[in-house]
Amino acid sequence: MNQTLTLSAESSAGSVLLPPLQSMRQVVLLQILISEQQGEQRLLLPSQAALCIHELHIPCARFVWRGLLPALFLLALGVLYVLPRPPSTSKLVRRFKRSWTPFLTLEDAQTLLKSQDDPAASSPVIGSDVREERRSVLRLTIPITILSLLELVFWTILSTYYLSTGEKTEAWTCSLLTLAWSYSFVRLLIKPSVTPPYDVFILLVIQLATATVGLVGHAYNHYGYGAPWPEAWVLIGETLDLATISTLVLVILKTPVEAVPNSTPDTLASPEDRATLWGWMTFGFVNPLVAKGAEGPLTESDVFELSPHHRASPLLHRFETVKGKTLLRKIWVINSLDLLMDGLLTLVSVVFNYAGPFFLKRILDAISDPTPHAIARAYVYAFLTLLCSLLKNQADMQHLWFGRQAVTRTRSILMSAIFEKAMKRKDFSGITAGKKGGSGGKGKISIKKAVLESMTKRDKSKAKDGKAASAGADIGKIVNLMSADASKSSQILGQVYNLYGAPFEIIVGTFFLYQ
Repeated sequence: MNQTLTLSAESSAGSVLLPPLQSMRQVVLLQILISEQQGEQRLLLPSQAALCIHELHIPCARFVWRGLLPALFLLALGVLYVLPRPPSTSKLVRRFKRSWTPFLTLEDAQTLLKSQDDPAASSPVIGSDVREERRSVLRLTIPITILSLLELVFWTILSTYYLSTGEKTEAWTCSLLTLAWSYSFVRLLIKPSVTPPYDVFILLVIQLATATVGLVGHAYNHYGYGAPWPEAWVLIGETLDLATISTLVLVILKTPVEAVPNSTPDTLASPEDRATLWGWMTFGFVNPLVAKGAEGPLTESDVFELSPHHRASPLLHRFETVKGKTLLRKIWVINSLDLLMDGLLTLVSVVFNYAGPFFLKRILDAISDPTPHAIARAYVYAFLTLLCSLLKNQADMQHLWFGRQAVTRTRSILMSAIFEKAMKRKDFSGITAGKKGGSGGKGKISIKKAVLESMTKRDKSKAKDGKAASAGADIGKIVNLMSADASKSSQILGQVYNLYGAPFEIIVGTFFLYQ
């Protein structure tokens, strides 16, 4: 049985008796509308915020999500890396981490290539390369550390202010944001890196998304519900916060993915070795090659060399150290990261593929009743459609790249192993077991016997040459057949995503069809 509730509110016109309400959630929503009409941009009942936490047009709900999502991410990091685990799960966690580790990094590949050329060499980073690496660390660490410290001070002051005024919901949210910025600040001080810190990057992306939603939400409430704009200092503070987070994200996007020592252009194998995170997201490192191809025919000198961690020699050397009873197990070990990323991005692509029709239906439903609130909601859905389309294209490009990389690596390793085995194989087909008979006996040899022995030796010599040629031909045929099989087998890795992508797409499509 529904309980009818009544509520009165004080406004500038006096006491207003509100119509009967059927649930506490409606009470909270109505109080929010009253507070917005009075120029207040916070929830009047913080203890009941959970009732409307999914209503993102409510300022307080957006503010709660602003601190909750970064806190959940930090909690996941703590569970995965900090909290002690029972011995029964330690082995599983180690296997999980090992599966997400690159098989051969660029630095290891360069070390292997240099050790083959000069066995006395120990590391490719010496002299000026160390100074260049330190400069790269400073270029990345200093701006992120300074801006993180400013954000840390800002949210600390704000949480103290809300705590002193008794606004517990806002105080808790600001405290969670203070914790998030403390992690970014301390993480880069303790463990600076020349490559993008992906944990800090993900944390910044989460805060960028929530800050954008919070700032856009003010415009949505103003044009959709007629709510007044917040105070000027609130808009200025949120804009500066969004600009700071955007700057930090751009700094990390312009950071090279691989830590490449300072080298001359002659020894630089490929522009992908120095590609930034943004360059990998857009594959911009191939733009110079595409531009040359548009101007005229490409020559051999125009095409850059293969990256060291894609070359056969270091790959085969590392493959020989892989432990595994079967070839399938070894193939999984060398390609685990690529296959996992391929599978994960395939599932993400399927979800975003159906996000377009989902939001299109919402847009049509919104414009069927052209009220200001519905029109504002339609604009939001249109933006989300564009965003999902961009994310789907990004997921498709990346998952195809990881799949093709696994194909190339597997084919290179298998064919190198086959050729190495063929080159090391010794041919014993021309070696006889022993000498039988001959002209070693005593006595005189007749002319007829001498002619017969001469003819026999000539026939044996021809037979020996024929067997050697036949053995060589057999080895060549075997190598060619196995190379073709290795190439076809490696191609399977590039198409394995269809085995789980298609069933998952059927499930998602069926779910949306019957909703």
